[in-house]
Amino acid sequence: MIVRPYTEKDFEQLLDIQRECFPPPFPPEQWWNTKQLSNHIRIFPQGALCVELDEQLLGSSTALIVNWHPGDPSHSWEEVTDGGYIRTHNPHGNTLYGFDVAVRPAWRKQGVATLMYQARYALVKVLKLDRFMAGWAHAGILSLS
Repeated sequence: MIVRPYTEKDFEQLLDIQRECFPPPFPPEQWWNTKQLSNHIRIFPQGALCVELDEQLLGSSTALIVNWHPGDPSHSWEEVTDGGYIRTHNPHGNTLYGFDVAVRPAWRKQGVATLMYQARYALVKVLKLDRFMAGWAHAGILSLS
């Protein structure tokens, strides 16, 4: 397995991963779309990661940089990620904010997500950021870890 930035040639597989990972009753309109994916690779390609094995994508994760400090007011996933379009990415920020992880069901519990998180932690070090933070939306509630 290798971790690498995803590119436009990966979009079809990335959309397949979304469908597999978030089946109904998850609303299909909340899956990634090609405009969002295009923004991910254009605005912050280092944060757009996938895991590949034998030309098959097993999972993906997406992050952006924000300026965040402990004690800052709460925020929503929608606000931080600009609805997944990441036009809110701040290259001068201090925090890598992971906002999506998806692993094909057949590949879960086999280290795919771990590889992506390790790559994110390495990116924090390379970019000399203060921290990594993850947030995800579930039933309108933002969770941070």
